[in-house]
Amino acid sequence: MAEEHQIGEYWQETLDGKQVFWVKARTGTSIRHCELDAIKSAENAVKELVKYQKKQKESFQKQVEFLMEDMVEYYENLDDVAEDVKMWVGDYVSWTAQEAGRP
Repeated sequence: MAEEHQIGEYWQETLDGKQVFWVKARTGTSIRHCELDAIKSAENAVKELVKYQKKQKESFQKQVEFLMEDMVEYYENLDDVAEDVKMWVGDYVSWTAQEAGRP
């Protein structure tokens, strides 16, 4: 398993003298003993990733909406709210990029 695999990929290797299939998912890599099971597991891994990403996006959007609603009470000018939210979003994007290992 020296190669880098993407979520939803599967590959075949010999393990303890038996042919097995490895499947890469968001939460780790698992072993399957037949190719059909590996294919189905890989498809499910992709579906789960899409679902997870959608949930993360909705969660982030709700955080921004909550932040804006909370800030409106304390700011006289909505442009000031927008500038602060822009700064917060920039920090969040930078943080998530670092977590994902991107520059």
